[in-house]
Amino acid sequence: MKKRIDVNKVRLGMFISEIECSWLASPFPSHRFKVRSDKQIEKLKQYSAFVTIDTRKGLDIKDEPAGCVQQKALSESETERTTEAGKAVRADIAEARVASDRDRASALHKRSYSVLSNVMQDVRLGRSLDTGSVQKVVHELTESVIADRNALLYLSQLQNKGSDLAQKSVNVCILTLVFAKHIGIPRKKIFALGTGALLHDLGMLQVPTDILQKPQKLTLGELALVRKHPEWGRDILSASGGIPDEVLEIVLQHQECVDGSGYPGGLEGRDIGLFARMLAITSVYEALTRERCYEKAMPPTAALQFLYNNRGRYFDARLVEKFIQALGVYPPGCLVETSDGDVGVVVSQSDQESLRPRLMLVLDAGLAPYLPARMLNLSSFTADQLSIIRALDPTDPRISKQLDEVLRNCEQHS
Repeated sequence: MKKRIDVNKVRLGMFISEIECSWLASPFPSHRFKVRSDKQIEKLKQYSAFVTIDTRKGLDIKDEPAGCVQQKALSESETERTTEAGKAVRADIAEARVASDRDRASALHKRSYSVLSNVMQDVRLGRSLDTGSVQKVVHELTESVIADRNALLYLSQLQNKGSDLAQKSVNVCILTLVFAKHIGIPRKKIFALGTGALLHDLGMLQVPTDILQKPQKLTLGELALVRKHPEWGRDILSASGGIPDEVLEIVLQHQECVDGSGYPGGLEGRDIGLFARMLAITSVYEALTRERCYEKAMPPTAALQFLYNNRGRYFDARLVEKFIQALGVYPPGCLVETSDGDVGVVVSQSDQESLRPRLMLVLDAGLAPYLPARMLNLSSFTADQLSIIRALDPTDPRISKQLDEVLRNCEQHS
């Protein structure tokens, strides 16, 4: 049972379910917790005249703790202070590490995009492919994903807007490398897969821009041109020389479907190479979560549901399940709502606690922006204290404008 009480009546052992002050102004990481120290009570008095308690999870007003319990609580307060201080130090260290990883990943993402943009411009102008630059990008992305997948995944989702082919290709490469790491592809093989993923849409450079950016449904003739891009990409790479056959196969087959409805060869099942079957999944996921000229972006959770619903039809069923496991229920970059009503972006997660990731809080319960954004590690709380209740659509007009403001602020300070 919940009761609204005067803050002066708060006692040790009560469970606070609501504090009547802005979460932004509050010193408490959550507004739902059990009162375990006098220090917490003093802070409550500073920030709120009234609080709501939950008597099912803690003491009621009439349930005064016995003297021995009170004494025990007092003796534990010193331990509590020491423990809280230790937790705060560890949290600060972890936060600094996450920020450092994110900065390095951001620099790598920008560098990869710049290199691939130049490579694609050379191809447009009829120049030879700079394979050395491509190999360096793939090597750096591979090493970064093997060390820590979260930072690059987070960035690939946040920067997944528009129709820029180089940006799209870098993001598909990151997703594919994360997938490969999860299912245990050997490092030597991962390099070939990463190269194929980075260059898979090179043939799109031969498709007229007005077709690629057309918001209406394509005509049969226009669709026929688009469907030539896997062969055009393979031909560009073959002409460059020195590209392994394994990479050429990935580029040629990435639009094939396991039911035989894909192109250009209409291949079925395991007639399609493993790496091409993987890329079919990652490239579609990337496209679904990216805002395109003819369709809005899907939330990551909806895109994963689409893949799952079409497993065995367009996509290898077992690989779809493995890909979903690789990204987790709430992938980095996913926009979510917490049980406190705050809106956050998933920054990172662990395999052990995929439902309790680290969030960057961007909007409060009233949809006002957090400037600057606040970091929150859900694994520091129990499910009763704080949890994710649902994934959100970032294109929802109620939140998209405020969300863009916070993310721009983050980019300016990164």
